Amino acid sequence: MNHTCLFHQQTRSALLSALLALATVATFSAGFAGTNDPHTATTNPVAPIPTTAGTLPRPQIWLPDLMPVGFTSTYKGTSQYFREYSATVSVANLGNKDAESFACLFGMRVLGTSNAEKYPVGSSSYVGWITFQEGVDRDDMVEKTASLGFVIPKEVTHCEIVVVTDRFLDSLANPGNWEDDAGEELTGNIQESNELNNIGSPRTFRFLNYSTTPVLKAQY
Repeated sequence: MNHTCLFHQQTRSALLSALLALATVATFSAGFAGTNDPHTATTNPVAPIPTTAGTLPRPQIWLPDLMPVGFTSTYKGTSQYFREYSATVSVANLGNKDAESFACLFGMRVLGTSNAEKYPVGSSSYVGWITFQEGVDRDDMVEKTASLGFVIPKEVTHCEIVVVTDRFLDSLANPGNWEDDAGEELTGNIQESNELNNIGSPRTFRFLNYSTTPVLKAQY
């Protein structure tokens, strides 16, 4: 046999053996990935844990959250068509941003009437307002008083009065009510983190023979 051919054959055999050895080491190294025991191999290596390196933090949203806490009222007198009341309203800001100026509306839901055509049972309307010119700081509560807060028609014998915080009227000609608010009427003057907790503090008034004194002052 030619010595040159024998030399080349031996060289190829040595290279092939070296490549097989390297392939074997690589296979076992992959099997050890994700394990603490260097003598334990696995055919399902643990995937690397994803990191947040290079990602931007989620931005913090800063918004007020106004909620009526309660109100009190005092009878002031009776005009030709209405019973008039002063009112003191408390509003809290549960959000993480100060609230600028806003207003609270007083809503009336009719529960009893002597004029079903003009004030049908179940109907709702706005009957007054009170303004908070200085707004409310975050995590704070303020109280405001209006000498004429709301009125109750004399022909309404039983009603529920609620405080509606930071809502817009549908229009001056047709104020509407708080039960179908959407869009700008729902948002009001201040965008809040929660626009659905702006109604509360219900108080029930019942009158006998056009009396000005409520028989039942409050129900919660």
